Amino acid sequence: MQSLLVALMADAFTDYLRQIAGSPLLTTAEEIHLGTLIQSWRRDAAPDARRIRSGQRALSRVVTANLRLVVAVVKRSHSRLQQLGIDPMDAVQAGNLGLIRAAQKFDPARGYRFSTYAFWWVKEALNRFLHEQHSSIHIPANVLQLAFKVNTLLSGPDRSGSIEAIAAELEEKPERLRFVLRALQLSRLASLDQRLDATEPSSSLLETVWDGRLQEPDDDYGWLYQVIGRLSAREQQILALRYGDGDMVSLSQVADGMGLSRYQVQRLERLALRKLRTHLQPMLDPQTPTDREEGPRSHGSHRPGSERLGQSVASRAAVPALQASG
Repeated sequence: MQSLLVALMADAFTDYLRQIAGSPLLTTAEEIHLGTLIQSWRRDAAPDARRIRSGQRALSRVVTANLRLVVAVVKRSHSRLQQLGIDPMDAVQAGNLGLIRAAQKFDPARGYRFSTYAFWWVKEALNRFLHEQHSSIHIPANVLQLAFKVNTLLSGPDRSGSIEAIAAELEEKPERLRFVLRALQLSRLASLDQRLDATEPSSSLLETVWDGRLQEPDDDYGWLYQVIGRLSAREQQILALRYGDGDMVSLSQVADGMGLSRYQVQRLERLALRKLRTHLQPMLDPQTPTDREEGPRSHGSHRPGSERLGQSVASRAAVPALQASG
């Protein structure tokens, strides 16, 4: 019965891929036009019926043209979906919500392509969905409370550095402490607003990890999007899938998701990396001379800390790729 269910899920996913395969990509001009219509509709406090219809049609076109991007992102989490027993179509629907949100917020005036911008929203929506699936596993309150105590002792200023010593202090067996920590590590079950310590009303994981400096996905990388915006739509999408979050996806996977050959993806990737190297090098190494005066200014207005951000992003993805292509 389980194998039949898996087969049915696979058939539904395959049918969906066939349905969206014929959706044409948008040109740059079309993205600008449709994005402008969407923003005009959403920013109008009292839009008339004509503007509402125009904005909704534009939103539908942008979303439909980028449904394959969601599938490509979901395919990257294939093994994780299998481990959780999640129907790929459920993951796609979650990613589509992120795509819709990206289409609603996309501002073509910023100068970057929609696929690059939408990638982060789709990935965020998918990660939130997968996290919720993890969080559906119930963990007894006493286990959470014990884990909280152990973590506090392990990381505190007076930590003993030994599970055995902590076990003696808590009057627990070392094996039980190891089991609790291992269970939490493997399941990744703690929801962001779930209390870690039953005795402390404000000891949620969200409060533990939240940093008030965090912004929406489009805020920190605006200057980088402007550079990437110089690339073609396919080049942007390939780089997003190959290096978008630091986990390199195989050429074959990208080719399959985009409906291209492996050779075409490899050629487009190399071309895109050469273009990026020209524009990113002055930013990554300000002392490097360049014969393109607009390079340093292509990031938009300079923001404090942008050098650190550029080096962080590059060390995670761009620099190794650029060096490999040279």
